[in-house]
Amino acid sequence: MKFQTKAIKNAVSTLIRNTKGVEVYIRQNGANAILTASSMGISGIAKVECSGSGAEGFGMNAKFLNDIISSIDAEDVTMEKGQDGLVTIKGGRSRWTLKALSTEPMPYKKVSEPKLELTFSEERYKALMSRVVPFLDTGENTPALTGMTLVAEGNSLRLYGANRHCISAQEITLSEVVSEKVRAVISREGCTLTLDDDVKWSLGEQALEIISGNFAYQVRLIGAAPPDFVKATIVPDGMKTISVVKAAFFDAVERVGLCARVVEASPLQVTINDDNVRLYAKSEMIGDAEEQVSLLSKSGINGEEFGINSKYLENAVKAARSIKLKIGYTAPLSPIHISDDMEDGDKWKVVIAPVRIRNQE
Repeated sequence: MKFQTKAIKNAVSTLIRNTKGVEVYIRQNGANAILTASSMGISGIAKVECSGSGAEGFGMNAKFLNDIISSIDAEDVTMEKGQDGLVTIKGGRSRWTLKALSTEPMPYKKVSEPKLELTFSEERYKALMSRVVPFLDTGENTPALTGMTLVAEGNSLRLYGANRHCISAQEITLSEVVSEKVRAVISREGCTLTLDDDVKWSLGEQALEIISGNFAYQVRLIGAAPPDFVKATIVPDGMKTISVVKAAFFDAVERVGLCARVVEASPLQVTINDDNVRLYAKSEMIGDAEEQVSLLSKSGINGEEFGINSKYLENAVKAARSIKLKIGYTAPLSPIHISDDMEDGDKWKVVIAPVRIRNQE
């Protein structure tokens, strides 16, 4: 099989990065080669144009294959399996002869009768995942929180990324009504794929199929039931909302947070005044930091203070798309609601649990 080096490089590196597979199986199918790789949670295939006739399929160590192809600077590369079971790779003046693996990775099975099918543009899909991944739980104690919760009902699609202290909630209006409510938890692997084309989802009983350009992936679903995110993100009675300029507030959170993101994980202290928000953090190891950000309108609040994890706050502000940012406040020990200041498009907000402040300054 003969490939354009650039094309096979991209296919191999992307497939390995997305599946974390330790081997890649290559077989010819007419004018294309089909590459397959898999791990416990995900299997993927890639299609690459090639020339040649009826070459026998073979498996290769993923790391060695990727390293070899990445080192080739010629325009074309050939791969052939000989009768001795060895695979010869040639590119320019270089040649490698390697042992082929005899086993084929986990077979890729298309979702034949999907419960839900959705299509996203590349840009929109990346934006959606950017507001999920930073908030997923990295522990194993709550399996349902290690993946993205998807809920489709009526003409709405809700996507949740959450951990035990923070929830990111997005709501999208669908062009067609879903006849029956659909709920699934997609593993982290399905949310962190590198995709460079429009994306199609096909949700089955056990897996989500994700197709983008010449790549297709089958991602496992997590069986654990997710929490009641609707109840957890509902706006409480008496919540007051303040508005700030996103860029100014993000910069301030980042700077003051330098004193909060240390070994002892000090909380960021936030004080809401009538015309500004004061951010303060103190570290016994480093020192303290303080900054004030002006409000866009009077808050009607005088000196109310709460503590919040600086990492969660920074992730929430970074995920916002609008120039202005809304911050909802009820009481010092009540969750904080952060959202875009946008009336149209997808609805999004983050709800962050407060941190109790000791020895307030």
